[in-house]
Parts: sequence; structure tokens; C-alpha cells
Amino acid sequence: MDYSKYVGKRVADMSNKKIYSSVNGIVGQCVWYVRCRAMEKCSKNTGIYGNANTWYNSATSRKMSTSKTPQSNSIACFNNGKYGHVIFIEYVDKNYVYYTEANANGDNSLSSDDGVLKKQTIKAFISRKGYRGCICLEEKSKYKTMLVLAKDGLNYRTSCKVAGSNKVGTLSYGAKVKVLKNWSKTADGYKWYKIKIGSKHYYCVSDWLG
Repeated sequence: MDYSKYVGKRVADMSNKKIYSSVNGIVGQCVWYVRCRAMEKCSKNTGIYGNANTWYNSATSRKMSTSKTPQSNSIACFNNGKYGHVIFIEYVDKNYVYYTEANANGDNSLSSDDGVLKKQTIKAFISRKGYRGCICLEEKSKYKTMLVLAKDGLNYRTSCKVAGSNKVGTLSYGAKVKVLKNWSKTADGYKWYKIKIGSKHYYCVSDWLG
């Protein structure tokens, strides 16, 4: 998704009343919005309630993943003012934060600017008064994506052996493969990678992944 093309447009689907309803808090409040947006986009329920200025401490006490720098798909927490404020960070690139929020104008009701994509430099964003950090909704992946380069396909196996009945299947040329980071093994004359297919792990020689 090219987020730059959607700045100024509402990206949250507030027509989804199964999520954006009073069941998840007081409609129009910032905490209500980020809770709903996390459910809509990340299928995550933070389980955190209370005023916005309590969210960051609540997250750390629950041992949830947090970051002092903005991360894509996270909730930025601010403790300024009487109640604080929370913002949903949609995406972060090298220089900018793309984010959505509700109740930025303090009207305590659903407004036309709620859920609208906004953009700010990372430096300006973290310099806002009361900024504490972000609650991360997505853990950093343990895998990297690599492409199969073998023209006739790449066999994957249940063990690090090129012969025997351990062959499970073959990945076609150009297929994308999830490879476990920082794991490799030399065996049977080859260097092996551990890959993930579905919920299971298998092994393949590294020569034809790149």
C-alpha cells in the first residue's frame, strides 16, 4: 500500500459496526478508536482500558512489546493533559509516520477527521508534548523472505539429508519462502536453511535461495 496516496482520506472502516461500536468504549474517544483500529487492522485486542495517559504503563506492566521509536501497526501513547492521548500508527518509513486518530479536536464525539490518515516527520512526532512511546501490535518477524532460484524447483525435507525418504515436497522457481533468521547448519556436504511452510518447519539446501 502506498500510504502517501491516502493522506487526508479516511482509511478506517467505521462502517464496520461489529468493531466500531459502543461495545469497545465511548464512541469518538481516542482510546475507543485505537482499540477498534487495532482489532480491524491487526486482529488484536489490547485488553487495555482506562484513560489514555495510563496505556503505556499498563502495556509495560503486562509485558507487552513496546518501543520508544514509532513502529508500523502500533499505538503511540501521550501523557499530556488531564487524560492523555493515544494514536494509531499505520505505517513508518525512513522519515515519516503515517497515523490515524480520534478526538484530536477534543469534541468527544465521532467527527469527520476521525480515522483520517495523517503524516508527520518522525522527529516532529516524537517531539510532541507528553510522548511516552508505542505499544507494538506486531512482533518482529523471526523469518526473512527469500526466493527460490532453482530452475527445476527446490526440494524440502524433514531432515538435513539429501537422500532417503525425508523429502516432503518441491518449491517452484520464484516461490517466496519464509526462512528462519540466524539459523543454518552444515550437513551431508551442504549448508541448510530451516524454512516454514504453514505451521511446520522443514529443511532445504541454501544454494538455491536468494
